[in-house]
Amino acid sequence: MAKRSRPIESEIMIKLMFENPKIAKAIFLATTPENRETPKGIIAHSEQKENSIEFTVKSEESLWDLIVTLEDFFEKVDISKKTIKGIKK
Repeated sequence: MAKRSRPIESEIMIKLMFENPKIAKAIFLATTPENRETPKGIIAHSEQKENSIEFTVKSEESLWDLIVTLEDFFEKVDISKKTIKGIKK
């Protein structure tokens, strides 16, 4: 029987700065579902503070799940920024 590895507890906080609070709010609202759609053992929380968004991810088990959650968040941020840029033109 294979020995099971121990869970790796980890936490990361990302702070993203934007041009103004209006853009930060739009991206915050677009990425908020990432806080609810996480793998088992992952807790995600984001908060808008003026022209920035702080995104915190905590993993109680898998470092890989933390990385995947961050990747999903950054993908949503990128899509949101491209959408906003397209609207501004």
